[in-house]
Amino acid sequence: MLRTFLPSTLIILSILITGCANKVTSNQNIIEPYIADQTEEDSASSERALIEAENQYDAVLQGDIEFYSPLTIQKAKETLKLAQSKELTADKQDSLKASNNVLLLLKSAQKNKEKVERLLKKILTQKKILDNLKTPHILTAEYNAQVSNIKNIIQKIENNEEAEALKASDKIYSDLQTLELNTLLAIHWAPAQKTLQKAKEEGAINFAKKSFLLASDAVNNAENLIRSDYKNHSKVEINGTTALRVAQKALYTSRDAKFLSGLDHEQAEGVVLRFQDLIAKIGVALKSKDLRHMALEDQANALAQVAETQSSRLAASLNEKIADLEEQLSQLKIKQDVLIKEEAISEEAIIE
Repeated sequence: MLRTFLPSTLIILSILITGCANKVTSNQNIIEPYIADQTEEDSASSERALIEAENQYDAVLQGDIEFYSPLTIQKAKETLKLAQSKELTADKQDSLKASNNVLLLLKSAQKNKEKVERLLKKILTQKKILDNLKTPHILTAEYNAQVSNIKNIIQKIENNEEAEALKASDKIYSDLQTLELNTLLAIHWAPAQKTLQKAKEEGAINFAKKSFLLASDAVNNAENLIRSDYKNHSKVEINGTTALRVAQKALYTSRDAKFLSGLDHEQAEGVVLRFQDLIAKIGVALKSKDLRHMALEDQANALAQVAETQSSRLAASLNEKIADLEEQLSQLKIKQDVLIKEEAISEEAIIE
């Protein structure tokens, strides 16, 4: 009986063990492909996320986002480096997490930019005026100091210290306006002032006193007008240019007067003859007769009259042509109106 039982038991145990082994092998065959697929999927996801983070980071850096959100962009830069490092070491989950954080930081940077543009609208507008005036190249140190102040309050806004930022913004705005005035003075007044100073150094007060005093008044008036109405840039430019021309006239008049006062009789004659030749060249251009038999002043007046006569004739001719063209346009308009009426009558006839 025992001999019969033992072989049967052994056979049953063998069958059970074989069955369990087959089941384990079967489960492994199912799980291993799943794990491999999941690993490949995680790898692909982290790569896509990293590429997206890199592309968006590069895109925002093409603009001015770093100026408006410097702290957040710096953190995004560091986080992107972390994502790239984790991707290289095949740490896919951490790489994916870091890449997603980069995208979140970039969104946060954009939101902060919008907040800065809203809270510091006046300051940013004033900064743009300075940029258009080329202040960074004209008053570099002063401009850089103000930009540094703007960056400081932008960082306060980025750190949610808005009240403190707004408290400092009024002073910065006032300083930017002063910088605008100083830039305009440097562009439109300083050249006239330097020219006047040069005329003074060369003795214009002695050789061309009347011209020098007129230039001095013009330069002083230009400065006062610029200071009182510097926001009117076109007016500032006109006043500055006028002052410069008057100062230049004083300088060159003084030089010429000084030169003439030092001439002897022979040298003076040579100067007169050269001026006669110059006036004659102008006469040839105006198709005038030779006037060198007249005094220099009379020659100049005669040529001025010739120029005025020719100008009047040219203006009359142009006005005549303009009137003729206007008449032709008027006739064309009449013809066009007639054609439109005829077409309208024809359409009504067809409808009826």
